[in-house]
Amino acid sequence: HTIAKTVLAGHMRRPRNGKALGDPMLNPDWVKGLGILASRGHSFDCQLNPNQFAEFAEIYSTLPDMTVIINHLGCPTLEDLKERPDQFFDGLTALAKFPNCYIKLSMLCYTDEKWDENPIVTDAVKRVIDIFGPGRCMFASNYPPDLKDGWPASKLFPAFFKLSEGVNDATKALLFAGSARKAYRADA
Repeated sequence: HTIAKTVLAGHMRRPRNGKALGDPMLNPDWVKGLGILASRGHSFDCQLNPNQFAEFAEIYSTLPDMTVIINHLGCPTLEDLKERPDQFFDGLTALAKFPNCYIKLSMLCYTDEKWDENPIVTDAVKRVIDIFGPGRCMFASNYPPDLKDGWPASKLFPAFFKLSEGVNDATKALLFAGSARKAYRADA
């Protein structure tokens, strides 16, 4: 079992993505390659931006059995959550319709360096968990890149525990380990 990863968000000139990389989703060879990965049972870690969700959902609809893991909550900016929430949530809802699509609740400091104090971000995370269900969501670190934004594990995991307050133990087990084990077939 191999995991492939592509940063589809590179062409959107997001601050963390550096130079424009072009849009792989417009490249028929890339789409064909994704199909080859799917045919061999490989999973795909996908980093994309909210304005790409609908386009990726169309491609994914041709490969619905492929396991896809969306990275970093779908890379929303605070502006995305405040000014274009429908694009963000509707796009994730379209992706969540695929039963083999998972999402990492990670790199939240990209959205807001003080995400744990911002109800816009924390409410968005909770809504994403509702959209996908806890069995397809996983808390994840973005170590070491998030260290430069002041998010070592000693700060990150207590924030995740606070975010999951009031959630039963079975749900916490999914969010902190179970969903990741299933998505990455760690128990296989």
